[in-house]
Amino acid sequence: MDKIYEVNWDSLGEAILGLLIIAAITIAIETPVVLFGFRKSKYKFKFLLLVVLNLFTNVILNAFISYFYFDIGKDILGLELIVVLVEAVVYYLSIYDITRKRAFLVSLIANVASFVIGTLIVEYTGLYDAIIDLTRYYKY
Repeated sequence: MDKIYEVNWDSLGEAILGLLIIAAITIAIETPVVLFGFRKSKYKFKFLLLVVLNLFTNVILNAFISYFYFDIGKDILGLELIVVLVEAVVYYLSIYDITRKRAFLVSLIANVASFVIGTLIVEYTGLYDAIIDLTRYYKY
């Protein structure tokens, strides 16, 4: 017998809003770090690259964390390390006048800052519950 799934649009909307809010918080925290870290670069689209890259990595990371119900610990730190490496590679390949070391260090510092500050903000405002709703938008 087939199960019929009914989408709970309120929860889905809240979850998407939560993901976008968390991405915005991440971008707000990482922007000063990235712009300062790449301040000597003549690449003109650093901010745009940061926004697009963070929307991509942050939404996927938080959806993945929510789907598998990860708690803060070694699993999330492993996922964060993957994000650091992906962002470092994209920065290095996109911003033509930086070194691999600078790309990695800026990505690492920006992501550590956003992880620590973002976790505190999310935990104390209840935004994480909205992300959890992303995986629960089906009524059984």
